Amino acid sequence: MKEDQLYLLASILVQDIRDPLRIDTYLSQRYPETGRTQFQKQIANKWILINNHEIDKGAKVHPNDHILIFTPYKSKTAWLPNPTITPEIVFEDEHIIVINKPSGLQVHPASGNHDNTLINGLVAYLGNTDIHIVHRLDKFTSGLIVFTKTEIARDRLSEAFSKKLAQRKYRALVWGEMQEEGTINEAIGRLPENQQRFGPLSKFDGGKSAITHFKCLRSYSFQSLIECELETGRTHQIRVHMQFNKTPIIGDFEYGGNKILIGIREDWYLESMQEVLDLFKGQALCAFDLSFSHPSSKKELHFSIELPENFKSAVELLDKIEGRLRE
Repeated sequence: MKEDQLYLLASILVQDIRDPLRIDTYLSQRYPETGRTQFQKQIANKWILINNHEIDKGAKVHPNDHILIFTPYKSKTAWLPNPTITPEIVFEDEHIIVINKPSGLQVHPASGNHDNTLINGLVAYLGNTDIHIVHRLDKFTSGLIVFTKTEIARDRLSEAFSKKLAQRKYRALVWGEMQEEGTINEAIGRLPENQQRFGPLSKFDGGKSAITHFKCLRSYSFQSLIECELETGRTHQIRVHMQFNKTPIIGDFEYGGNKILIGIREDWYLESMQEVLDLFKGQALCAFDLSFSHPSSKKELHFSIELPENFKSAVELLDKIEGRLRE
């Protein structure tokens, strides 16, 4: 591959499959708007690499593989610096960087957004493109995310996440009353009728094991503040599991939480709950706690952040609403 004539379009860390899958099949499922034949042409042109190696169309991708997709069109280059995006750095050394990502900021470049992502801000901050993705957060999920500065660090951390040696905890506001604590064990996968969305899907139909542990921190009459810990790390896992549980995350427009679902039909309640919804552009979900072993020193690292201001404001509003309901 003549790298000086090509531009990086996408960098993918494979975390949404359990078993090996042909690369052209995997990519056509991930990007249904691009046909399998088109990906086969890109493979033949050596524009797609797995773990920095050229491949043929029969190659298989495995969990935690790193896929690079290149393009000859400079207008679609992905890893451009954007100095207007200033990452909130929680921790940094020569191996890793931990960021507190705000809601509404996409993690990495993709179709339609090549220069307004967290990665673009990191490229500007670091002055280079030596950034490696270990895990992801959805665009409207805020909180802690770790990147590595070397491939060795990426491989070691990716293995730790895969072997469940890293811990990720989230807080969410959901519709409905939740039990004190519990576990949702429901396989999920891409929905056949809409490949951009995920939902409960049997393993027979291609669903992957997904396990979410939760506990209720505060119970309101019609909502709950919960804490979730992932045992697996499927795409949209908490959001899909909460919808499956009939307690969708407040503000989640993809999974049914962006409207007033339950409550009373009094104007003051409807207006107050609309204020809560207006605080969020998407799901009320924050990755507030992250623990893992340092990929070089092996030292145990633990990071925890406060909930963002809009989240705190939503909790205060719910407290007031609950107080009035109990009058």
